[in-house]
Amino acid sequence: MASNKRRGDLDQSTRNHLSALDAFIKEQVEAHQPKQPGEFTLQEYIDKIKDQGVTLGISKAGRMLDDLLNSGVITSRKGVQNGKQRNFYRFV
Repeated sequence: MASNKRRGDLDQSTRNHLSALDAFIKEQVEAHQPKQPGEFTLQEYIDKIKDQGVTLGISKAGRMLDDLLNSGVITSRKGVQNGKQRNFYRFV
């Protein structure tokens, strides 16, 4: 049978595919971690601002967070919350 013909180490192309698979799995595990302490979502940001008496739409709040990301004040990562993909933000 074909499976008995090759018993040596994996060839280079197979090792490359497995390396790519390992990297993909690691990325997926990180993406499916729950929200960590100190992280917040866009909706939580909007709710906190609303508690202070300022009403923001989702587009405006998203642009504000993008500005903070670009200036290096916050970082973001993708994750899953309640079965939906979200961006989690954290102040640096």
